[in-house]
Amino acid sequence: MAKLVLASVSWQRTWNEPREVRVIPDRNPLALTMGRLKRKLPFLVCFALFPLCCFAGKRVELAVDWLPSPPDQSIFDAQSGSGSSLFCSVKKKVLARGWQIESVDLAKYKNDLRRSKKKKWWERIKDQLGFSRPLDRKVSYLVLWGLKNACRKYDFSKLPKEKLVLFMWEPSTVEPYLYQKELHHHFSKIFTWDDDLVDNKRYFKFYYPVLLKMREDIPDFESRKLCTLVSSNLHSKHPHELYSKRKESIQFFENLGGDEFDFYGMNWEGCGYKNYRGSIKDKGAVLKNYRFAICYENLKEVKGYITEKIFDCFSCGVVPVYWGASNIEDYIPPDCFIDRRKFSSNEEVYRYLKNISREEFERYLEQIRAFLLSEKAQLFSQENFLKTFEFSIRCPHKEFLFGCLPSGLSAQRLNLLL
Repeated sequence: MAKLVLASVSWQRTWNEPREVRVIPDRNPLALTMGRLKRKLPFLVCFALFPLCCFAGKRVELAVDWLPSPPDQSIFDAQSGSGSSLFCSVKKKVLARGWQIESVDLAKYKNDLRRSKKKKWWERIKDQLGFSRPLDRKVSYLVLWGLKNACRKYDFSKLPKEKLVLFMWEPSTVEPYLYQKELHHHFSKIFTWDDDLVDNKRYFKFYYPVLLKMREDIPDFESRKLCTLVSSNLHSKHPHELYSKRKESIQFFENLGGDEFDFYGMNWEGCGYKNYRGSIKDKGAVLKNYRFAICYENLKEVKGYITEKIFDCFSCGVVPVYWGASNIEDYIPPDCFIDRRKFSSNEEVYRYLKNISREEFERYLEQIRAFLLSEKAQLFSQENFLKTFEFSIRCPHKEFLFGCLPSGLSAQRLNLLL
């Protein structure tokens, strides 16, 4: 009982102690209004942008560096002579989403993307506030298939990063500008064949859509010449280039003499090669007349660089002497090709080709046919590439709200403002 009394007294004393009185000064009515607006700003922004997000058109602009300028929309038309099945299939994928696709030339943005050493003060303010907007609001994505050399002078930071997608088709021997890291920071997604770059965060893997069926009109083993090479006359100072190795093979057969070797391609006129047979329009119609082909990529000692060259040989029943991707056997069985790295010289390769019997040659073709029908080969199919392209224009979760903002006023910047 005594304990209860003491507790009650202690409580009574605490209650009777003087309390600190906090004086709240009168607040400015303007400050009160601004405070309320600040709390409601996110809702107001969402309400204002909702109609734009719902009714803004969706369009994909595709800039392909190997197409002639000005761009021709007939590339998406299968009926036209310039149309291709790949571009027509890409258009169908985009239309299936209710969007539009247009072939463009990056030169249309030349004035907007020019690099200026010194900007006027009002231009700097416009860039900071995000009112410099070269891209149309209706453009959801600008997809670049490679970059021409003229684009080196373009400042891609002026375009909204979330709308920029880059496909790196060519190796560094052809387009070295593509592989500058400072350029990559301006793109939300980059698709590359280079296995060493792929991280599935910014860099994603894509495969050349080059899978073809084997032709049925393949000549008999005895009626085919020994070897050929189909390539343009190119040069590069890259330490891993293979252009010079192609020329060494050509020169070897030139010194050898005879009629066992022919080669084709552009820009060889005037070089004085006896075995040169000119440029060709139908590569398959020429390749099928040979047993073997010198099949060197533009670049060696890189992972994942597998182009149409080896698949063109497979489709014509030609066994390729391959040199290129360092991990080629991860994608194509070693029984389907002759690995040039296993030979010390062109003479050794030649002796090996000459000694291959009809039965051994047919075994190569059997392995090639089995590979072309396998699931592994489907990585290089057009259907697989279309899935990759569809992923490249897939909206991130925030794009529904922030996709229509002016360039520069990105979702991240708006979050900071809120």
